[in-house]
Formats: sequence, structure tokens, C-alpha cells
Amino acid sequence: MNSSIPLLLLLVGLLGVAHSCSCGRRRYNAEVCDDRVKYIIKVKIVGDVDEKDQEPFDNDQDYADSTDWPPLTTSIPASTSTNWYRIRTVKAKILHFYKGKGEIGADIILSSGMMDSMCGIGNWLEKGEKFALSTNSLTEPVTMGLCAFNFKVGGWEWESVEPVLKNHDCDCKIQECRLRENRKVLRGMCKDTAAYCARDDKGKCRWYNAESISSCKPSPYLRRS
Repeated sequence: MNSSIPLLLLLVGLLGVAHSCSCGRRRYNAEVCDDRVKYIIKVKIVGDVDEKDQEPFDNDQDYADSTDWPPLTTSIPASTSTNWYRIRTVKAKILHFYKGKGEIGADIILSSGMMDSMCGIGNWLEKGEKFALSTNSLTEPVTMGLCAFNFKVGGWEWESVEPVLKNHDCDCKIQECRLRENRKVLRGMCKDTAAYCARDDKGKCRWYNAESISSCKPSPYLRRS
């Protein structure tokens, strides 16, 4: 047997692993109304946290798993000297609360892996960047990732996200929310990720920000381009 074949198979396997980040996103309004999500905040990154100021890493630990909501956050490989698997930790200031209450201007620690193929967004955590994210704690470090509920403010998706965070009315029952389009009326769930349900001037719950009734029908994991 050619000795190069096992090496080739190994390389193919590694290539498969290197492109392993795959996940679905919940609708934004589901995140806003989920009782398990305590805070949705907007933050501004002020700089990196020095490694000497971080907690020492346990060499017996293989993975650093996020305990923050949502559970779709992918496990990030442990920090090592290899840049691919390094975890970046930054300090940010809280600018706004979309859900929950706390101190504006307070510090919060964010971290993420450096490999986007492993769902890390460490390369995006640059000084001055703004993000919106969900978390259950304002005092514990927040693990961010491509599969977590976090969005770059001013990014291509932000225009659809912020109206939902600001306007969705969790007191509206989804099954009673309506969307009218000419003579057609949608009653109940709208799966357009940008749609939010709120009361009109007559107190009726209606869908807003949806492109059309047709856009309400695809899977909630399909994003609008």
C-alpha cells in the first residue's frame, strides 16, 4: 500500500474539520421574548484584555464551552500557542439595553475563538467595533461566535435586527398577529426573520417589517439577503 495514501486521507479529514461551522439561527423575536434570555445589549469594544489579567488555563481541559444563552454557541477549542486556536478576550462598554436593566457604561468582557471555520469571531473583535448580543450575565465573560445571538452594529444584517429588538411586543400572542397584503391576510406565525409583532393604533397585534406574506412562510433559519 502506498504510504502517501494515509497521509492524503488525513489531510482530507482535516479539511473537513476546518470547515465545520454550521448552525441555524432562531428568529430575532423569539430571542427577545424567551424568558431564559435575561439581557440583550449593545456594546462598544474598548480594547483587548492582557493575557496576564486573564484566568490561568487548565491544561487538563480540552474545550472551553459557553454557558451563556443561546445553547447554539459552538464549543471553542482551548487556547494554545497556535494562533488558529487562540481565544481573543476583549473589554467592552455597555451602550444600550434592549432587554433587561443594568448600568449604561459598565464594562463587560467578551471572548471568542480566532478561527471562523470553528465559529469564532475573534478577528472581528476590534477596538471601536459595536455589537449587539444576548447574555444571562453582565459580570461573567460572554462567549461570542458565529452561532451565538450576536450581531455587528452597522453590519449587513443589523438593519433587520434592530427594529425587532426595539419594537417587538412580547404581550402580543403570535397566533393572533396578522399581516394584510391587498386582499390576503396572514394570521399567526410569520417566519420572516426581520418581522416583529406590535400593536397598531387600534390596539390590534400586527406584523411589521416583513417583506411580504410569502417571506413569512420560509424556514426561520433562512436569512433575507
